[in-house]
Amino acid sequence: MRILLTGKNLVPEQGGGYTVSQDVLQALFRNAKNYTHEFFLLDSAFATSRTVELTRNFTRIEIHITRSFFRRLIERLNYEARRRIKSKGNPSDPPLETPYQQAFRRELMKYHLDCALSLTPLVSSHILPTISTVWDLEHRRKPYFPELAANGIWERRERYYQPFLPKAIAVITGTQVGKSQLERFYGLDPQAIKVIPFPTPSFAHEHARRPECSNDELPAGISGEYLFYPAQFWPHKNHIRLLQVLKCLHERHNWKGSLVFCGSDKGNLGYVKERAADLGVLSRTHFLGFVKQSELVALYRNALALTFVSYLGPDNLPPLEAFALGCPVIASAIEGAEEGLDGAALFADPDSVSEIVAGVLRLKNESGLRKSLIAAGRFRASQSTPEIYVGRLMELLDSLELRFECFRTLSGPSATKPL
Repeated sequence: MRILLTGKNLVPEQGGGYTVSQDVLQALFRNAKNYTHEFFLLDSAFATSRTVELTRNFTRIEIHITRSFFRRLIERLNYEARRRIKSKGNPSDPPLETPYQQAFRRELMKYHLDCALSLTPLVSSHILPTISTVWDLEHRRKPYFPELAANGIWERRERYYQPFLPKAIAVITGTQVGKSQLERFYGLDPQAIKVIPFPTPSFAHEHARRPECSNDELPAGISGEYLFYPAQFWPHKNHIRLLQVLKCLHERHNWKGSLVFCGSDKGNLGYVKERAADLGVLSRTHFLGFVKQSELVALYRNALALTFVSYLGPDNLPPLEAFALGCPVIASAIEGAEEGLDGAALFADPDSVSEIVAGVLRLKNESGLRKSLIAAGRFRASQSTPEIYVGRLMELLDSLELRFECFRTLSGPSATKPL
């Protein structure tokens, strides 16, 4: 098949979304010689793809159409298009393509594409049948978090999911829980949902094969025992609970360790620092911001534990990174987490300071627990590589290939399929 790869331009500071999409894309490039399928990469889809040598299976499509060129024409035509549709009095009529979309379709026709494969959520080709990717539907389950509801974010997600997911050739998600949510919220056919677990990030696998790093690679000021939490400063990341855990460990259990945060500020950092000061733990809390990969690896390897207390999931990368790098994990007991982490972590209610504290004390006091968790985590990480993920994608594409032999999606200039 001839497949258009689509996705969003993500940067490292955007965290897990960048890591997953780039790992999958790179794995596709590395293994291209094993595929019978041909892939076409939109020039604007993944900025970092420019650093990769394309193979015979990959073609970069450069489409020189700018929205600014068509903006005035679109504005002129919009009123007339709406008037014509309204006058027909038939809401089931397909929407009219804008001149930009018509030009885009004409450009894509040159490549005789069969379908699109979206490597990131909330992206559709609009023109080709699409295999969609969904990482979470937490806006439906926890809409009270501002990052899921404010400024029209909830509505924007729904404007994509409601019309496009039911039309997708297949929808990829990471867990059986994610599959059940797609069925429940959007009525999708279970046969159209493909569960492919998140891959453990490649950088973690690479560093796991190298000798243990020394404490000298830790960021300045980090020493002694510490709990580690790499997470952008969104409200749903639940940093406040860990500040309360730190206070409890100090005052009730005489623990002298510290708390290390790293991640970009998404608007909540100032509030977290205020709460740390109010609780009296600011001096024992490190706010590192965005750290280099070598520092991130050292922080995992030297931590007492990764305390991953996020409210959202179930697909999250830090526990998988910790598994590969030999760091015990205390994770949120949210729906789907135990399925994704496969018994290799301790679990705690993200609302409960006492449960998180109990997990920390178990790691410190129970003989053999730390060692057994590290071994289980490393095994779990070994079962989920980017190559394994891409192999599952190829199985899906192979299963669809016979159906696409029956027709050509963009066969010529007479194609008039609605978006």
